[in-house]
Amino acid sequence: MKTIGDAVMAVFVDPGDAVAASLRFGAAVAPLQLRIGMHRGPCIALRANDRIDYFGGTVNVASRIANGAGAGEIVISAVVADDRRVADLLPPGERGTLALRGIPEPVEVVRIRAAQARPVGDPGIAVESLAHRPGGT
Repeated sequence: MKTIGDAVMAVFVDPGDAVAASLRFGAAVAPLQLRIGMHRGPCIALRANDRIDYFGGTVNVASRIANGAGAGEIVISAVVADDRRVADLLPPGERGTLALRGIPEPVEVVRIRAAQARPVGDPGIAVESLAHRPGGT
């Protein structure tokens, strides 16, 4: 995991796990109107001060895709969305392109509203308030 200002970047080995996590997270925090972006590819991982940090073009594209998302939106690059491990998880979305600063060609993306984002076949997300737990405050 990497933090960049008020942004958080997570790294996954399997794109299906990454998409499922972003869809569940996006649906769970939909009222916050966060922006989520996703891309995949090679990157450089370095350990510094007991933390792993990630660098490279893939990281830059992922960050710019997240910046191109609107409030309450998940934007996934077509490189991820078209992966065979991902296609069956995605709810309906809107395909289009996104011009990214510093990237010569527009990137094909799929836009999904976070409020409707649940992996296909996922029964839902249980969010429980501490105030409603027995003994909670």
